[in-house]
Amino acid sequence: MLTDFFVRDFVRRDPLVFHPETALTEALEALVVHRVNGAPVTDRFGKLIGFFSEKDLLKPLVADAYLNELAGNVGDFMNRKVVTLDAEDTLLDAARAFAENHYHAYPVVEDGTLIGVLDRSRLIATIAKILRTV
Repeated sequence: MLTDFFVRDFVRRDPLVFHPETALTEALEALVVHRVNGAPVTDRFGKLIGFFSEKDLLKPLVADAYLNELAGNVGDFMNRKVVTLDAEDTLLDAARAFAENHYHAYPVVEDGTLIGVLDRSRLIATIAKILRTV
């Protein structure tokens, strides 16, 4: 059943996206406002170059706690080894990825270009909807 549906049809196509030069203070506010645990980082051409998570944000906070400030940019602390889902992956592939890893969300790419984000909650809601129609 989950092999009949593709990730491309269920991604959030308008996700929060950061750029390497985004200030950490701006990223903090954006994560709170958008109620997400992290966001893809793209270059000026829209190419996925990293992922910036709440955990990445905590690193400079802990390191500079005595300064009582949050200085730097997303590019200084983002994870450059990004694990992605492909638009052609099935929902079963996505479920397996979430089950086997600790990630809350995956950037979804098509031909190397970011097309959206699939988070675990959205996947669970999608599966619930599919099961109700079976």
